[in-house]
Amino acid sequence: MFGKRISKLHLWYIKLSLGKKVIVSSFFVWLLQAIPKWGFVLLGDGEMAASLMTLLITPRSEQ
Repeated sequence: MFGKRISKLHLWYIKLSLGKKVIVSSFFVWLLQAIPKWGFVLLGDGEMAASLMTLLITPRSEQ
């Protein structure tokens, strides 16, 4: 299943023009560099991580 998705994405990428390939590739490289930075910024501070967790997971005391 995952292999089919990869092959579809590869075929889609091959069909793109050169300019669009450059844009997609540069966005992908930027995304790979940005994800660890975002993770550090969001989870580096304990207070921010706690507020994100309460946003995503409802504590049992509030149920």
